[in-house]
Amino acid sequence: MSLFFTASTPRSREVVRILGIIIFVSGLITPLFGLKRFDRPLDGWSARGPVFMRVWVGFALAIGLFLAYVVDPDDQAHDDRA
Repeated sequence: MSLFFTASTPRSREVVRILGIIIFVSGLITPLFGLKRFDRPLDGWSARGPVFMRVWVGFALAIGLFLAYVVDPDDQAHDDRA
């Protein structure tokens, strides 16, 4: 919910709101699927090897860095004090 509510000020407002909604809805439906349904994809991902895992970790890192960039209130480009 914090991504949805902080989306009024960031640089990419629509992207942050959409990500916030996706994360919120997936958190709500997670208990409905149960643990057994999540074991199958996780086992499949771990069986693919270390390169596949590193690519997904890099993807997650890129999304995290993007979110940190767009939610950052200190925008150096619009600083009039310089």
